[in-house]
Amino acid sequence: MIRALFSRTINDGRLLLVALCAVMFLFPWVFIWAQSKISIGAFSDFLTNALPQNWQRAWGLPISQIATPAARAALLYIHPLVMLGALVWTIARGSDCVSGEIGRGTMEMLLAQPVRRVSIFAAHAIVTIAGSFLLAAAAWFGTAAGLYTTSLYQEVAATRYIPAATNLFCLMICIGGIAALASSWDNQRWRTVGLMGALYVVSAVLAVAARISDRWHWLKYGTFLSAYNPLTAVAQPDAAWSLLEHHNGQVTTLGLGGCQLLLIAIGVVAYMIGAFIFARREIPAPI
Repeated sequence: MIRALFSRTINDGRLLLVALCAVMFLFPWVFIWAQSKISIGAFSDFLTNALPQNWQRAWGLPISQIATPAARAALLYIHPLVMLGALVWTIARGSDCVSGEIGRGTMEMLLAQPVRRVSIFAAHAIVTIAGSFLLAAAAWFGTAAGLYTTSLYQEVAATRYIPAATNLFCLMICIGGIAALASSWDNQRWRTVGLMGALYVVSAVLAVAARISDRWHWLKYGTFLSAYNPLTAVAQPDAAWSLLEHHNGQVTTLGLGGCQLLLIAIGVVAYMIGAFIFARREIPAPI
């Protein structure tokens, strides 16, 4: 029965996953190829002159570090299309695990089978996480293909982008877990999707505000996107896996590796709470 449950869950999401993997592979390749047509000097001048001083801080790095071949290619990991692909997969699959099944009227048929509720929830979670890994891997392979087929980036090693792809994977675990948690208490998938969309927009606004203004710097503690720093992981490879960040010999905050563990922890805890809620809630009869 467990095998049939996993097979059903995979079949429900396979077409979306294939389409998104294609996008995640091809877009980085095209993105890097297009960027290779712009000189480093022209790119640096554009960033310096086109953006106000405060808004330049939204990158989280000085312009001098961004205007390098390695860091410039890493901009694809914060590109709206890559972020949209990650959101579509995690929110679509996370919202489907409970509220999606209830909304379609299929939850009662599932619960009529000899299978525990936790197993149903776990099947969705595992498929979502596995798909997130494939999407992050596709983004890395697309990055590697772009680097090896353009002369400007031939000196940049593809392994340098493993932390960035890992950070993307961790972010998808986090968002997928929160989406599954939101789905666990709802009955309509559209509400879950709307809630997750609003949550992401608010989190993005808080993350940007925390970076561009010293006055609002404390807002970074209110958004999980503060732990998503693929650009910094590529620009500062020596600190890409550090659990803690030190300044003058003292621990100041989480390092880039610690931020990745934080995203995983948020996602796992959200999945666990969601499974607990689903195992104990009343399921409405299909209308």
